[in-house]
Amino acid sequence: MKKNKTDNFIGFKDAIIKIEQQNQYTLKSINNELKPGSILGLLGLNSSGKTSLLKRIAGIENHFLKEGFKYYLDIIEKNKNSDISYLADIELLPSEIKVYETVNYFFDIMNSFNKNRALEDLKKLNFNLNLPIQSLSQGQKKALLFILTIYCKAAVYLFDEPFANLDIIMRNYVLEMLIGEISDKKIFIITTHELFELENIFSHIMILNDNTSSNIYEVEKIRENKSLNDFYMEAINVKNY
Repeated sequence: MKKNKTDNFIGFKDAIIKIEQQNQYTLKSINNELKPGSILGLLGLNSSGKTSLLKRIAGIENHFLKEGFKYYLDIIEKNKNSDISYLADIELLPSEIKVYETVNYFFDIMNSFNKNRALEDLKKLNFNLNLPIQSLSQGQKKALLFILTIYCKAAVYLFDEPFANLDIIMRNYVLEMLIGEISDKKIFIITTHELFELENIFSHIMILNDNTSSNIYEVEKIRENKSLNDFYMEAINVKNY
């Protein structure tokens, strides 16, 4: 999301996230900030606003009335020349086209998409590239979208429940891909219910509760006093856990 001279402020109830371009991206909340190299875990119960916040950061929050692939094309068109790569919903993939056609389409429209690495990983996961999307399992669709997202060169990566519907083999492979792409030039924001699986890669967390966001917390500082899970449970007011 390239901005010329103007900053992009994203308000979310009592928190503000700011994306600014000064040779690098910085995401800021009320009293903290994320710099390149950060991995933010965006946590919260169902319907707490995690997906909505990702859409606001991606700049597509007003597109909810559009459906299916038309919506997906809007996402691609909006971000094809930007520095944001967003993992959209699995149901937005066009059901009738084949896997390799989807990869080719991304390569044609996304200036920075690494087609060779995408195809290499799909083959390692035993994808039949000639199958139409509608023949894939939910887990395969999710893995395909993850690969399409991770191999678009960007400064900020947004992943909404990237491990949902994945079997153990795909889950481990996707986690390896994610870890392999972490660098000091990128910011990752990941929503998840898989806290135990991802807490070791998070550098920061933000907790959403009833559509209200918390500050951004440093994971290392949290662990000085308690476990990340205990901190999260207290923040969402879960009793007797």
